[in-house]
Amino acid sequence: MTAREMVSGSTPPRPVSLIVPDMVMEPAAVASLSDAERALVDHVTRGETLDFAGDEPIDEASMRSWDGSRTIPAAIVRDVLRGRLVSDPDPRGLRLRGARIAGRLDIENVVSSVALELYECFLDEGLVARDATLPFLVLSGCRLEHPSESPVDAERLATTVLAIDGAIITGDCETGLLDLRGGRIGELDGSGASLRNDSGPALSADGLQIDQDVFLNDGFEAVGAGEGGAIRLTGARIGGQLGCSRAKLRNDSGRALSADGLQIDQHLFLNDGFEAVGAGEGGAIRLTGARIGAQLGCSGASLHNDSGPALNADVMQVDQDVFLNDGFEAVGAGEGGAVRLTGARIGAQLGCSGASLHNDSGPALSGDGLQVDQHVFLNDGFEAVGAGEGGAIRIMSAHFGIRLDCNGASLRNDSGPALAADGLQVGQVVFLRAGFKAVGAGEHGTVRLLGARIRIQLDCSGARLRNDSGPAFAAGRLQVDQDVFLTDGFEALGAGYVTVDLTGARIGGTLEFDPARLENATDPQALIGVNGLTYSGLPAGVTSDRWLSLLRDGTPYYAAQPYQQLASAHRAAGHDADVRKVLMAQRRDQIHRAELTGRLERAWARLTGVTLGYGYQPWRAVLALLAVVSAAVILAVTVGGQGGLARTDPPNPAAVSCSTIERVGVGLDLGLPLINTGTRDPCDITHTSEGQVLTVAGWGLQLLAWAFATLFIAGFTGAVRKT
Repeated sequence: MTAREMVSGSTPPRPVSLIVPDMVMEPAAVASLSDAERALVDHVTRGETLDFAGDEPIDEASMRSWDGSRTIPAAIVRDVLRGRLVSDPDPRGLRLRGARIAGRLDIENVVSSVALELYECFLDEGLVARDATLPFLVLSGCRLEHPSESPVDAERLATTVLAIDGAIITGDCETGLLDLRGGRIGELDGSGASLRNDSGPALSADGLQIDQDVFLNDGFEAVGAGEGGAIRLTGARIGGQLGCSRAKLRNDSGRALSADGLQIDQHLFLNDGFEAVGAGEGGAIRLTGARIGAQLGCSGASLHNDSGPALNADVMQVDQDVFLNDGFEAVGAGEGGAVRLTGARIGAQLGCSGASLHNDSGPALSGDGLQVDQHVFLNDGFEAVGAGEGGAIRIMSAHFGIRLDCNGASLRNDSGPALAADGLQVGQVVFLRAGFKAVGAGEHGTVRLLGARIRIQLDCSGARLRNDSGPAFAAGRLQVDQDVFLTDGFEALGAGYVTVDLTGARIGGTLEFDPARLENATDPQALIGVNGLTYSGLPAGVTSDRWLSLLRDGTPYYAAQPYQQLASAHRAAGHDADVRKVLMAQRRDQIHRAELTGRLERAWARLTGVTLGYGYQPWRAVLALLAVVSAAVILAVTVGGQGGLARTDPPNPAAVSCSTIERVGVGLDLGLPLINTGTRDPCDITHTSEGQVLTVAGWGLQLLAWAFATLFIAGFTGAVRKT
């Protein structure tokens, strides 16, 4: 039976006589009872509610004005529960509305079969129910207070139902206004209650066991003080759910909710406008080591802590989902993070769609080692603002079973990474697209995926990354089993040693690379780092010439591997001409960046580049040899006709000049190594000045011919190729 069901069964008070048939009392006891007390005994006997208020409104002012006509001494209530005034009470128990309980109601150690149900009553000295055992304890709508002690001191209370719905409990005590430590309760209903304690917890329930549900919702308000927390549920066990929807918790000197080691078999709801304001390093909401059997729902909640985490849930275990979405807001402070999920384990998904996390002195979300068996959603307007080298979103070495979805998210950190996810493992895909924006700072990068492992796909299409003092995208040693997309307007604006760092990354499928903007504020050539990058096939979304241009003009230093990777891809595709083009570009880059240390080595490289295409175009040497031969022939024909050549055995003494054919033959002899046409036997160089010119020129042409022939052989055999 709920507290509301109990209230609905109440009836107005009825006139009573001094002699009540169902009552068995001592004559002295009868004589001492007031009319109000007799009425109470009568109603307990008949199982009816004694209602002193009727339809009149009840508020604090009216309660304090109640006179003796509606006052019940606390001792009378105790005697009823002990069976001293009613020998055969109705199973419905003691049911009282609109009364003032005079004195502190002391039912400590009372074991009774009589339920105690007080509705809208005034207990100005509170009650003590330590170690009591009752069927029901209902304080619905009551006002309880005490100047120095706990208004509801109920340590180790055992009852089927404890209802404080609509109650107002105020006091000033260190142990807690509502002290339920070590109790055993079937169901706790605090819906709409208001608790205020200026020097300790509002609700102290460490070690409490609840068999079914706890309701602290529908306007429930708790204000406490001190490090212990406004609401304390450390080590408590709840067999059903804990509902705090639309509740408000506040503690300006400690935690709003302190629930380390809390165990809930079903759901924990802190949603639908739930508000918590706390202070200190422990966190406004502290669920460290808690175990939730079903779902943690914080959708639409607002958590604030100006000196520590807003939500501290390190090593928490949730068997199903965690929802921090639909306007969820967390404002925290400190290096620990605004929302802490370090080492937490979530059995299904973590949803933060549309959430807003803010921390001016540390991470917005700190989740190193976080394990989520299915999806993680940081999307659809999700916003995180953090500070420091730890990152705005910090999920180092986290494990996500299916995907990480950050589509449309906005991350900002003016003193460190926006997303720090080194060692992250994702079972399927990571989405950083559809308007994803990240602004970071420092040499560690804006988006960090160093050593991360993604089983299927990384999609950064349309993402916009910025870092004015370091890399925009740092993904060294990243492993993606299938595809990586850096396309569709992908922008990366960085500074320092490189803007996009894919050094040592391994991509099992296609690399699609087509950035709209790729800039480096401090070094225009430090756009991408790709030394050690491997991928399948040719880069997509970018032409081979553009990729070569990036390797040459957009990398911070020369490395052979990126060229070799591209050449291998062309070779596998059967593009032999492109293979040679890539390898020649590699050699030119090596020379241009002064990677060759010796002067002779550099000179040789330049020579082979001109004459052999660095060994990949030996036909250049053949053309040069043909040019030498042509020069020799032209020289022999021209100079030989001017007296440089003459016949040595003229059959006709008057015919001393060599014919044109003979002069051509001499030219071939001068320009071709290891070849003798035999022309110089009848026609040879003279001793004239023209002949001397031809002789000296012939020596030079022979040297060049030998050189080009040798280079051709070296290039043809690959002897001068450098890979």
